[in-house]
Amino acid sequence: MFNLTTKDIQSIWEAYFNDESKFIFVYPSKRKKQWAILYMIAKDFNMHQTYSEKEVDAILKAYHEDHVRLRRDLIDFRFFIRTKDGSIY
Repeated sequence: MFNLTTKDIQSIWEAYFNDESKFIFVYPSKRKKQWAILYMIAKDFNMHQTYSEKEVDAILKAYHEDHVRLRRDLIDFRFFIRTKDGSIY
């Protein structure tokens, strides 16, 4: 989507992810960097499994305090799709 290499994605991830706390200390404002962060987070999900919103939130809360923003961006960037009622991802 943004023409990023694996090395680029890893570099962005390392710049925003705190290895000690296992938390994203600042969510980037640039869409390209957001995409890279979300790409790494999406790897924690099994693409052959469905998740409830509660399950998605539980995983995302481990990454950043604004888990709702992460969830919305995962949908906006098409890492996730969800049912019309938003109950299944």
